[in-house]
Amino acid sequence: MKTRPYNLVILSACRTENTVEENADNTRLLSDMLTAFRCHYASAIGQHNGELESSFVIKIYPPIEAGLKFIENLAFRFHYKTRQESILLVDSQDEAVLIYADGSTQPLGRFKETPSQHVGTQDYTQIGDRYFTCEPRKEHVQSSLNQFLDDGYTEEHADHDPYAMYGMDDGPAPTTDHVGAVWGKGLIIK
Repeated sequence: MKTRPYNLVILSACRTENTVEENADNTRLLSDMLTAFRCHYASAIGQHNGELESSFVIKIYPPIEAGLKFIENLAFRFHYKTRQESILLVDSQDEAVLIYADGSTQPLGRFKETPSQHVGTQDYTQIGDRYFTCEPRKEHVQSSLNQFLDDGYTEEHADHDPYAMYGMDDGPAPTTDHVGAVWGKGLIIK
């Protein structure tokens, strides 16, 4: 599997409780802060928990920990208007994880390109005219299945295939090499 020499972080300045105008102002504020701190970023549109929001895709080169800590501080602590509940980290092998302000994490699976007609109501990131979603790994699905079983398995669930709802089979996970390394006017996907 090919890897990139950098990770991606996707963040937003939008908050559910804000008006459209407040979110637009906060997005401009975050854009200005990213520019002032000389962060190279691409604009994106994201859907998170059913809400569309303006987002930013930022490359983080090694040392990854230092860059990630800077972005976490920017997203969670720097300015009260742009504070976020979480940011999305996509590592150099396209594994995605939500990082919450309290330090907890939630693995989401492989960050992969998805045809726009298949996005539906799930969370996604749109960069240019391309859409990306997170495909859960079987171990994440298995964890959800274990919780389901702990919550009370009944006979009506006997034919339930835990992987079918994710369109997964027993084959190997798909691999992609889709994030290019060209910046300037924005992220170029190849």
